[in-house]
Amino acid sequence: MSDIITVPSYNNIDTYCADIELPLGASELHGLICGIFAVTDDKKTVIEALETLLSEGSTDEINITSELSDLIESTTQELAAPDFAFQLLLPEDEQDLAERTKALGFWAQGFVSGLGEGGMQLSTNDHDELTEIINDLTSIAQVDSNDIGNSDEEDVALTELEEYLRVAAMTIYTDLLLQNKNIVETEKSDYVH
Repeated sequence: MSDIITVPSYNNIDTYCADIELPLGASELHGLICGIFAVTDDKKTVIEALETLLSEGSTDEINITSELSDLIESTTQELAAPDFAFQLLLPEDEQDLAERTKALGFWAQGFVSGLGEGGMQLSTNDHDELTEIINDLTSIAQVDSNDIGNSDEEDVALTELEEYLRVAAMTIYTDLLLQNKNIVETEKSDYVH
């Protein structure tokens, strides 16, 4: 029997971010958590990185509250789940399209930042699929929501971008997990000789 993953709502996490005066909202925070976890595959590292990042420039120590702990737990479970249940933390579909677009850009920005915070390093000579995906994410992070209307075509385009980001995050997580596993196995076999 599998554990049921309960993901905190976008509105609850966004309110939480505002209440503790985080310099980022729910989508960017979720992207950041996903990016760090994609590189490290370790919840403890995610928590430590968030504590460090969130306390920078603050005189108060940021503690991982139950809201943030629940978000980390549900995010890491979803991203690691074999059933592709992972979902981005974004405003509901009923929200204004411009607001949803802006949140999608913030999610992509947080994810790319999380990859860096997690320790991922890309060479400028790398031209593999991961580099291409990260370049796409960087472009999406710079989306301009000012010219967004509420047309059906724009709604469909946003839905397609959301799906692209969802699959991109899972792809990066899986590829990095396999790369790290191969590195560990290679190191183990080097010791055998």
